Amino acid sequence: MPFRFLAGFLLITAIAAQENLSNARCNHYPDRGSCEEIFQIKWYYDRYGHRCREFFYGGCDGNDNRFDSKEECSRSCQPLPDQNEASLRCSQPFDAGDGSGDFERWYFDAHQGRCVCISWSGSGGNSNLYYSYPHCMSICGAFAKENAHQRARPRHPAEEGQAAINRQTYADRSGQRLLFQPYHQQNHLSEHSPIQFNYHGSRSIRHLRKQTKSSDAFRPVKFV
Repeated sequence: MPFRFLAGFLLITAIAAQENLSNARCNHYPDRGSCEEIFQIKWYYDRYGHRCREFFYGGCDGNDNRFDSKEECSRSCQPLPDQNEASLRCSQPFDAGDGSGDFERWYFDAHQGRCVCISWSGSGGNSNLYYSYPHCMSICGAFAKENAHQRARPRHPAEEGQAAINRQTYADRSGQRLLFQPYHQQNHLSEHSPIQFNYHGSRSIRHLRKQTKSSDAFRPVKFV
């Protein structure tokens, strides 16, 4: 029972970490529909990765988060930010907020002219806060310096224990919990099959990282 409660809490945390767009159409998970005879390549907006992606659509049913082209998807779900508003947003100093959590987020460092990976407390802060590097660059990329194109990460990121699970868990349609590396180090869920892994706390995570082969480094891990 305690494990089920923890799993439910982590799933809620992971879902809350995703971006919710004003266009409700873009917030749906991709749905290939109920037909499976003739698949078509369509596009959907990935609100976790903050970009448009391809998927296979069966031809009937599904939901509105489905577009015929990447351009159509981008126009609907990734409108260009107003430069005056973006300038004010991206020039704000980093504010960790007033919560007690530890979540991986990004903010735009106007002095360095680049998006920086930071730890957010879970509540409070300001609008210069983003879910991923692509999300940060989509808002503040126009103000980035040419020699600051590489992503900056903290020297001692909180990669172990509860904080790592909070920001790296996700769930597939069957309700299975999956462990992912941070977004810029992992590929999309549909591109790989999961690795089974018995979770025994942060030591298991460290052991997994040491033992996982390079070819499996970007595969989601199914908790069993």
